[in-house]
Amino acid sequence: MFDIYNNEITSETVKIIINKRGFFNDVEVISKILDPIKKAILCLESNTSNLADCYIELLKIGMVFEKISASDYFFFKNFCIQKYNKR
Repeated sequence: MFDIYNNEITSETVKIIINKRGFFNDVEVISKILDPIKKAILCLESNTSNLADCYIELLKIGMVFEKISASDYFFFKNFCIQKYNKR
């Protein structure tokens, strides 16, 4: 897919980042984290949810943080866990 849009991306720095294999792994990790956060926010905004529903969504967020690879994302995982525990 990158080859198709190669002429439209003008920044060499962006091209280098996208060509690295880790870029797409990083995007996947971020999307796995943002999905339960999005669901928790939607739960909070819902008229039909109760406190137990929101608590379950918070637990799901914690489970996602625990599943992050410590070998690949050690500092990021620790940062997420610290912020989660700060609540």
